[in-house]
Amino acid sequence: MNDSDFHDEEIEQRIDDDFAEEETTVQSSRLGEGVDMEGRLTVKNVLEVAGKFRGDLLSNNSIKVLPGGMVEGNVDAFNVTIEGEAHADLIARKRLEILKQGKFVGSLELQPEVIVISEHARFGKDDEAAETFYKTYSSTSPKKSD
Repeated sequence: MNDSDFHDEEIEQRIDDDFAEEETTVQSSRLGEGVDMEGRLTVKNVLEVAGKFRGDLLSNNSIKVLPGGMVEGNVDAFNVTIEGEAHADLIARKRLEILKQGKFVGSLELQPEVIVISEHARFGKDDEAAETFYKTYSSTSPKKSD
């Protein structure tokens, strides 16, 4: 027997390892730049939005609104990350992140376990409140106390 021959046990282990690797790989879908879509979209895995979507957006995993992306309507997912704009009634069951330059305007229908709002993010019930939040909390220098 030469070095390149495998025993049956080794082959079975490699097959098991391959299946385990496939199960942990999360597939993602993408609504690309330049796409303008309206309606109801339900995905089982991660959805990345780089274009514009109006309507109901649902995911059993994560929804990521990428820079330049915009969502209007109802959003329901375990994790929501906003780097673009979301004008929505939002349910983030586990985690909500509004990253630098991200803007969330609307209502948080269910409070997630974790909320992360980065410096320079915009957050509020309407555009005016979001801009006030941005102006109040995005200062790059510490506020001086009198």
